[in-house]
Amino acid sequence: MHIRPGDRAFLADVASYNDRFNAVRVGQDVKRLHHGFWSDAEILQGEAIKSDWEVPDRLIPFYGDWHYLICLDTDSDRIVAIDDRRQVVANWSSPQAFADSLYSISETKPNGGSGIVDAWLDI
Repeated sequence: MHIRPGDRAFLADVASYNDRFNAVRVGQDVKRLHHGFWSDAEILQGEAIKSDWEVPDRLIPFYGDWHYLICLDTDSDRIVAIDDRRQVVANWSSPQAFADSLYSISETKPNGGSGIVDAWLDI
């Protein structure tokens, strides 16, 4: 599989986004990111098992829980989000467009909530 140098740099740096971002813009919506971006070692590990999860070979996962993944599509140089049925549910035109769509949602809870039950209920 051919990976462009810029894509390789993007994948090498993607774990650094964990310190700054916890959401991503998808069209007009902002979707919370509930997992961390993967490290180089996790991306490499993912390459070894992605066929077990029926992830197409052209996709390199770098975020998710194997049910929902965000991947680099090496054929188109796009970033795609895929669901458990391996259907594309969101996409960005490039790694840079994806990076530009990352967002940080404040951890402050409305009405002084503790966040314990809120986080469990994902509200």
